[in-house]
Formats: sequence, structure tokens, C-alpha cells
Amino acid sequence: MPHRGPWKGASPASSAEARQHLLAAAQACIERHGFSKVTLSDVATAAGVTRPTVYRYFGSAEELFNAAAVTASGGFLERMRSRTAHLEDPVDRVVETLVILITEAPDDPYLMQLFRMQEAVSVDAASRNASVSNELRRYVGDRWRGDDEEFEEFAELLLRLLKSFVEDSGPERDDRALRRYLKRWLEPLLRPRLRAAGRR
Repeated sequence: MPHRGPWKGASPASSAEARQHLLAAAQACIERHGFSKVTLSDVATAAGVTRPTVYRYFGSAEELFNAAAVTASGGFLERMRSRTAHLEDPVDRVVETLVILITEAPDDPYLMQLFRMQEAVSVDAASRNASVSNELRRYVGDRWRGDDEEFEEFAELLLRLLKSFVEDSGPERDDRALRRYLKRWLEPLLRPRLRAAGRR
């Protein structure tokens, strides 16, 4: 097929559209080559652009592949949300979400890639990728009574905890034991920072 110019002749109408086009190209390359072998040059070629063009929309290859992993795992995220939607207590929702991720993430190659990336443990990366920080906001809503810095630090703590479990599961526990273990140690941290239900 002859080359049709930048973006393969279909220039995006906005930065958001350009990012989506690059994410789609990244996912296609990942599925073809695997996370460990795909390069930024592969993505640029698949999208019909140059490497500098990719850097115009993503600050680094890691940021691009991290974002692609988050996007590709969207189905997992929606399933996780639906499985915790019946829990009204924010502490229970946080704990249950961790249980699901700890037990099921190892079977999702996209989620596992997020945990392998060193940048994934930073607060900025978590917020930028709409992962832990945004999920926590969905769960606690307007009941959080700490400041924003505390909120981001707690989100980081959860991300680090999750990453450590994925990398080393530790003593064998079934779901019930894992749930009990997590709630015992997380509830004293989270509960004092939540308003009682019905209070504003």
C-alpha cells in the first residue's frame, strides 16, 4: 500500500483525537509484538507519523504504553466497578476492589504491565492515568474530609500496596482471609478521614 503522508492521510482534528489514534496504534502493536518487544518506532510507523510527532502528544514511551494499558484494561475496570457497586461503605468498596485486583490482575497482561512500570507508583502518574486516584474519588465521593494532599498520598499508598501484592503475594490466603487482612489495616487509616454517611 503506498504511503499517504502523515497520519496515513487522515490527520486528526484535535489533540485528543491524535492521542486516541496513537493509543490505538500502540494497542495494535502490543497485540502484535507483545509489551516486551514493541518500541516507540513501531507505534510511530503504525500510526503513519514520526517519533517526534508521538512525543508531541506523549512525554515518553513509558507514558504512551502506560496510557495504552489503562485504555486496554477498560473492560476489566468496568467489570470491577459493577462487582463493587452494591457496597455502600467506601471502606468496603476500597477493600473489595483491592481483593479483585490482587487476585485477578495477574491474569490481565495490560494491568500487569502497569504494575511493572516504575512510573506507575508515582502520584502524578496515577492521577494522569485516571487509575487509583480517580477510582478512590468514585468510592469516597464527597465524604472525604482530609485535604487534597492527604487524598493523593492515600491513593499513592493504595497503589504501592497493590503493586507489592502483585509482585509478591506473600502467605497464601483465600478471598475471605485477604479481605479480612486488608480491612483490618486499611480501615483505621481511611475511616477517620471520612464523614459519616449523610453528613456534608
